Amino acid sequence: MKKYIIGKNKSSEAGFTLAEALVTVFIFSLILTVVVGILVSVLVAQRKVTAQRKVEQNVRVAMDDLVRDIRGGKIDYSKQSKFDGADEIYLYLPNGSDGRYYWDASSKNLYLSTTGFPLLSSDIKISNMKFYIAPTTSPYLGGTATEQSRVTIFIEAETEVLGQKASTSFQTTVASRIYEK
Repeated sequence: MKKYIIGKNKSSEAGFTLAEALVTVFIFSLILTVVVGILVSVLVAQRKVTAQRKVEQNVRVAMDDLVRDIRGGKIDYSKQSKFDGADEIYLYLPNGSDGRYYWDASSKNLYLSTTGFPLLSSDIKISNMKFYIAPTTSPYLGGTATEQSRVTIFIEAETEVLGQKASTSFQTTVASRIYEK
């Protein structure tokens, strides 16, 4: 007895030729390359935004402390030797104590003398900081204030997060609320 196989012949089976398979792999590789490129671009942009946000938030917190002490305090004109582009400012702080905010160029950080601790996290570096104080002579001499003390603060800061560098500049002018007559 003979056995008969019902079905298709091997030569008539449908399939892909080598050329079709290579074209498919090539097209898939192109699409994958484009998608990976977009993903890498998004990750780099996200790291850059994270670094920028970190430097801005840290400087903003330090600036808030400094501005609060200038507004509620008073410039100590007897100790302040430089008024135009100084890297330190002497104050009578709102709590009644004497204080000095200063930029240390070697550690690239901002300090308050009463605490001795840096006001920024260690990975944030201040590349430049200046105080511009006006007027240059005490407005409180003789018991009559002729002008309100004001300070313009300029800070340039930078950081690096996951290989992405970010920098920012801040500038603000603050007037002391103490106006003695």
